[in-house]
Amino acid sequence: MTDNNLGLLTKLALTSIFFIGCATAKFDINKVEVSTEKTPQNILRLKYHNHSNVEYEHAEKIIKNVLAPGDDFWGYYHIQYDINKREEGIFLFDLGLTGLIDGVIVFSLNLIGVPKAKVHHNLKATVYLFDSNGNIVGTYEESSSIMKYKGLYYGYNAPIKEITDKFKTMFKEIINSIDLDNKRVNNLLELSGTLKEDKSAEIYTEVYRLMK
Repeated sequence: MTDNNLGLLTKLALTSIFFIGCATAKFDINKVEVSTEKTPQNILRLKYHNHSNVEYEHAEKIIKNVLAPGDDFWGYYHIQYDINKREEGIFLFDLGLTGLIDGVIVFSLNLIGVPKAKVHHNLKATVYLFDSNGNIVGTYEESSSIMKYKGLYYGYNAPIKEITDKFKTMFKEIINSIDLDNKRVNNLLELSGTLKEDKSAEIYTEVYRLMK
């Protein structure tokens, strides 16, 4: 391969990287319209824990269908979501030639659209319920994953629609699980009584421990 050809390939690569960087989209959980089915509001009213990584207005939309109305709070709820991205190369092979020639061949394949990696988006949604003393009374977790191929010109943007649909499903399943567990949860909440003082700091410590 001549120096001119190598120079052209380099320019094409740099140009594609520039446009990919400009087009990259970021997923925002707080813009997801969560449509959980209407369920009986069987769980005693809980207060939003302000260390959740889902904003208050959105967290309320997620959990409102399962919490009973009332003036008193019996504890807290904490909502956590996580997206872990892992990339796995699929053309890391050795043709027995020099490293430069191997690299040129692999790059040429990528240049015509052959994927160079698999990107795994591992998703997790968790809702923690706490009583008025800051003790955990329920942990409800769902997880899922999405695999996408990545090439030289594609696959850099997060698959936002697929991630959105997965989180909608996961939160729906979590709310159903909480509702089915209502008798056990309410018994524990009633044992501790209504919330009289702020326990946010203690709950933050406990959530951190649970997530480790």
